[in-house]
Amino acid sequence: MISLKNNKGIMSLAVIFIVGFFGLGTALTIATIAFVGLNKNYNTNSGNKSFYAAETAAQEGAYRYINDPSSYPDGVYSSPLINNVTLGTFTVANLIWPYVEIKGTAGNNLTQREVVYTLTKFTEGLAFDYAVYSNNNLEFGGNANIDGNIFANNGIDFHGNAEVNGDAFSPETIEDVDNILGDIFSDLDPILPPEINLQPYYDAAEANSTLFATATDAEVYLNNQTREAVVFVEQTAGKTKIQGTNTNLTGSLVVLNSLDLTGGTYTATSNYAALVVQGDLKIAGGAVIYGIVYVKGSTSFGAGGGRIEGSLISAGVINDTELTGNADIIFDPTITGNWQSLIGLSTTTMAAPRIIGWNEQ
Repeated sequence: MISLKNNKGIMSLAVIFIVGFFGLGTALTIATIAFVGLNKNYNTNSGNKSFYAAETAAQEGAYRYINDPSSYPDGVYSSPLINNVTLGTFTVANLIWPYVEIKGTAGNNLTQREVVYTLTKFTEGLAFDYAVYSNNNLEFGGNANIDGNIFANNGIDFHGNAEVNGDAFSPETIEDVDNILGDIFSDLDPILPPEINLQPYYDAAEANSTLFATATDAEVYLNNQTREAVVFVEQTAGKTKIQGTNTNLTGSLVVLNSLDLTGGTYTATSNYAALVVQGDLKIAGGAVIYGIVYVKGSTSFGAGGGRIEGSLISAGVINDTELTGNADIIFDPTITGNWQSLIGLSTTTMAAPRIIGWNEQ
């Protein structure tokens, strides 16, 4: 017969065993959680090291390419190894002109990361991302209305009820913020104006007998007429005056002097700018232009105003861009997006490549 004293001893041993078992289990669970946490932190730190090494490789590749593009054709190049990574390279890949991709790759025995920078080789082409680009000062007066973003290298001023339904960008401080419905971006890098190569325009006009020595000849050909042609005016002094509500030109109009455009409709073909003006441009009488308007002199809008659906590139070094009267400029990316395929647009550049995008793969 088992005594009560023995039963108590057995019960105590059982309790000690159960408590010890659960205590050991709890300790093992805590140890496992701690180990998993340490392992997770180790993997995270390892991944972070690879990421920053890949970022460094991409930055190194972009820096080298920007400073000496000709020395870095498509290919894989070594990059400094940091953060104990065992792999560090950057890859240069030319995309559809003018874009270049620089991919930084870094890794160790656990992780591999990739960081990509997108560059443009034609920095001046950034001017085509705006409804209005001005190489000098951009001044608004009257009831000008802009639907899209604007950029000016030498500041933006308002002297009327003009309104910009978009963002404003400039290397200079922009103080007239009430007329801008979007955001304001100052202290940016300047954008050099793109250069138009006029030779393809000249050749097309000469081939189709629309190369005119004088403004008068061009005026007789265009005023109140419907034409489909590239028209080139060689006269360098004075003005070319194209007018008439029935004037309808599909193609392009290039003048080496100034241009007064009163009324009419002007539509660019996919390979040309709608207007190329080496002097000053004045738009009035409700003239409507579909395409890129490229001007070397000053730009203004007179009585009756006018409308541009595309973009205005005011590339003059000295002249301001003055948008007065009832000017309407509506940015159309389906038109301006073709700038890289314009056969009249020079692909030469005076600016270094510029980073325009970043992502991690």
